[in-house]
Amino acid sequence: LNENLANAHAVITIRYNLVKQNVNIAEDAGMGWEKAEA
Repeated sequence: LNENLANAHAVITIRYNLVKQNVNIAEDAGMGWEKAEA
């Protein structure tokens, strides 16, 4: 059971970090878009 929980936690952590990266990329792209329009 502990091993399964550790594996699940690792997967969730990896996915969470990927989501955070994608949010940062989207924000950077949005800022670039706003600067280009200005």
